[in-house]
Amino acid sequence: MQLIIDRAIEFAARAKATGSTNTPFILRAIKDLTHGESVVANRALVRANVKRGTLVAVELSRMERENHPRNKL
Repeated sequence: MQLIIDRAIEFAARAKATGSTNTPFILRAIKDLTHGESVVANRALVRANVKRGTLVAVELSRMERENHPRNKL
């Protein structure tokens, strides 16, 4: 997979895909180079990131509520 990522980054550099076009270009290149197989992995990664982010947000909210000055009275 690292070889595919490296090739996609090379393609992006040659195409001068920078800024907001860089990530979509690289993801499209990875999809093309893996004949679509990377899409399944990317979707699983997005789901895992959403779940992890939700857990972090819930815990952060709990910690903030516990440490709020009105709760120290």
